Amino acid sequence: MIVLRDSTETLTITLGGTNAHEWHTSYEQFGPGQAGPEPKANSGTIATTDQTAICSPGTGGAARIKSIYIRNTTGNTTTVHVESKISSTSRSLTPAISLASGEGLGYESGSGWQVYLTNGNRKAAA
Repeated sequence: MIVLRDSTETLTITLGGTNAHEWHTSYEQFGPGQAGPEPKANSGTIATTDQTAICSPGTGGAARIKSIYIRNTTGNTTTVHVESKISSTSRSLTPAISLASGEGLGYESGSGWQVYLTNGNRKAAA
């Protein structure tokens, strides 16, 4: 399970180049005075080397990550690295993972990280 707990902690996707990639996240936000978790989702296109996918949950808050999906939409193989950052300190959540054109990297809470082929099937470990 990935949980962001610090008022300066973010989830960042880093690319091995500046090619555009699609990304989607799903998470639950908790905060002071909230009756329960608030479902949230983000998505976009990465056009730079670093993209903040989930912002800080704020003082006294937390964000429980349910899923992350990144798809290589370029015609080239590229590397993807996911990390959490607290202020300027980074903590790797994945190593640098090579994705061929059309492949994706996915995270599901409870299942962990998987690389997906262009047809949606899981890629076999090398």
